[in-house]
Amino acid sequence: MSRKWTAAVILIVLFLLLGVALYSPARESVDEEPVLANELVLTHDGKLHVLLIGEDYQGQLPPEQRTKNRSDALMVASVDLETSEMRLLSIPRDTLVVIPGREGKDKINHALAFGGVELTMRTVREFLGIPICYYVYVDLNGFRQLVDAMGGIPIRLEKDLKYVDSYGDTCVVMQKGDHVLGGVEAEAFVRFRKGDGDLARTGRQRQFVIAAIKQLLKPGNVMKMNELISMAREMLCSNIPQKAMLEYLPRLLSLEPGSVKEFMVEGKGLIFDGIYYYEPDLVQLNQLVRDYFYPGVDLGACQGLRVLVVVANEDHELGEQIATLLQRHGLQVTDVIQGEEVQP
Repeated sequence: MSRKWTAAVILIVLFLLLGVALYSPARESVDEEPVLANELVLTHDGKLHVLLIGEDYQGQLPPEQRTKNRSDALMVASVDLETSEMRLLSIPRDTLVVIPGREGKDKINHALAFGGVELTMRTVREFLGIPICYYVYVDLNGFRQLVDAMGGIPIRLEKDLKYVDSYGDTCVVMQKGDHVLGGVEAEAFVRFRKGDGDLARTGRQRQFVIAAIKQLLKPGNVMKMNELISMAREMLCSNIPQKAMLEYLPRLLSLEPGSVKEFMVEGKGLIFDGIYYYEPDLVQLNQLVRDYFYPGVDLGACQGLRVLVVVANEDHELGEQIATLLQRHGLQVTDVIQGEEVQP
């Protein structure tokens, strides 16, 4: 398969990874981080980490009637470019975290409304301790269309499903058993949570991702990859450099469904002032991140080590974020300064 086709496959896979949630049609409303240079920024172990962000869907409301959205689902995709393995970490929307610049703790899905993609990325970076540089965002209408163009997604329902969205735009009823989900049904499958909550929905989202990758790699879809890639380009917002994708991601040519492993932030639900929150188990989460996503450094060797963070460009805020990550790994950061302040 050519480099062009492989990049197309990866782009559509990223689209589908994000498309498992409900996404706002308003692409122009996304507060994007600046697009990075043409070369991918990888972690020291050669992994590419991508944050997948989806907004609360607001039905078919015209743009002027929409409110500031919150993220409806968050996933981190970690891609090992050497072994062609992908790991997915789902973060429940009600997860209680510190949102930088806000007092106390709040639901992680509120970060998008408070500060757009930039604040969402910063919140997730500091929550997980993973140096995530890239994001992918997609609109909901595009998700439906692409699923239909792929011929639907084969899924086995473990229980009957009846889904009606809060705006009255969609009503889907399906019985337990095997189905091929079209765009509307796929949206209902990944959104439905009545009766079994956000955790069960997160599991269905991961089930959909695996099934979608299998469907995408079938010969019939490979034959119409030009059509699919054209659709995906219209629907995606991302800061992953296209040139870098062409250069590095052909290594995922050998991607098989069995090479995609899925995880979720574990925790427990709690009610505070009548509002539901999801309290993460931070001890287990930190171990999960170290074992499967970002090993970081030898924490014992870092204790007491003092470092100075020098920012070579004008992005002092990013330097502060890096300092936070270093401190999380046991280093003592003495200061964060601009490059021109360093004496030769």
